[in-house]
Amino acid sequence: RTPLPALLNLPLLRTALDECGGAVAHASAPPHSASFGATLATLLALQLGWGLWLMPAALARLGWVPGLGAIAAVGAATAYSASLFSRLAAAVPSAVLLSDVAAAARGAGGRHLTTAIICTLDGLRCVILAQAGARSLAHAAGGKETWAGSRAGPAVAATVWALAQARGLADVSWFLTAGTVAQLGAVGVVVVTLLASPVAGATTRAVNWACDPVDGAIALLNVFFALAAR
Repeated sequence: RTPLPALLNLPLLRTALDECGGAVAHASAPPHSASFGATLATLLALQLGWGLWLMPAALARLGWVPGLGAIAAVGAATAYSASLFSRLAAAVPSAVLLSDVAAAARGAGGRHLTTAIICTLDGLRCVILAQAGARSLAHAAGGKETWAGSRAGPAVAATVWALAQARGLADVSWFLTAGTVAQLGAVGVVVVTLLASPVAGATTRAVNWACDPVDGAIALLNVFFALAAR
């Protein structure tokens, strides 16, 4: 019996609609502002993730020369994309979503195509993060795959549902800050462990000619995921 306007103003539904093309007018949403610290925590949380932590494994599989070359190439492409976004934002100052920019450039067709791409990427990202979270929980539980399979899914779903209630950056800045601090702490633990207990016989290669083609392709995809996705 909830009236339709009130239903559309539910935080969870509004977030979903906004992300999938802005079906709800943005003018009706209350303004939010975030502090410098909250913004910095968000940027760090976006950069620090599985892709970045797997970068050493990518370099080990590819070798220093191909690995650094891939990082430089993807980084240059990412910087060029950022310059394009800056120009688009200046050309369409009223845009809120990427689909708004696409609509200004290519009309309704551009909006629909951009919305479809973004929703597809978001859906795939949820699957990837759910699987990665399940593996992480299984590792933390001593390799108990059954524990991860039965509990990781509901745990991830509950966390995502809670975060989906946020309607502004300021609402989740504490969560992002906690996650960033935890990841930086994990980096410290890894560095100390490597220095205190170095791996015997570890070597580095300029080019790893013995790399399996599948492993090499995965390493390249990881570089792309770690940099271009940002």
